[in-house]
Amino acid sequence: ADRLLALDFQREMQVIFDMLPKKRHTMLFSATMTSQVSQIQRTSLKDPVKVEVSSKYGTVSGLTQEMIVCPAKYKIVYGVWLLNELKGKTMIIFANCIKTVGR
Repeated sequence: ADRLLALDFQREMQVIFDMLPKKRHTMLFSATMTSQVSQIQRTSLKDPVKVEVSSKYGTVSGLTQEMIVCPAKYKIVYGVWLLNELKGKTMIIFANCIKTVGR
């Protein structure tokens, strides 16, 4: 939710929520609880349940984060290279669309 709201989609999200059936299950996930997310929660969700992760489960101190910036046409090549280079190690690779993941 926070990524959509950062792109100023709040009005569009509200239009979508207003068109949905009143009796529904809605799940809204956000890494941060901004005022915009709180407002969507208040205006669009009925009896919302808020689940927070304890700081006990925060980022591991030894965790490293790295990224590779490359042209879009080479993302798959770099992804395969990265998987081969770090074979046997634990990693998470994020993608912004399912079409990319399917390749």
